[in-house]
Amino acid sequence: MCETIVKSLTDRRSKVYEFIVAWQMDNGYSPTQAEIRRNHFGFGGLNAVCRSLDATGELYESGIIGVAHEC
Repeated sequence: MCETIVKSLTDRRSKVYEFIVAWQMDNGYSPTQAEIRRNHFGFGGLNAVCRSLDATGELYESGIIGVAHEC
């Protein structure tokens, strides 16, 4: 099921997801929304990051990733 959900993401959301996973592996914790914004995704502001993360709600519902809302 998890693999199906990840495959259904848009290209941009998939890249954000991959960034989150890589960050977690490297740092032992998840990136903040500001850190996601700073890492070349072209988000104009934190609201754009929030919208992108909200759009990946299936990832949260399935337990693939968790979130502490900063918005």
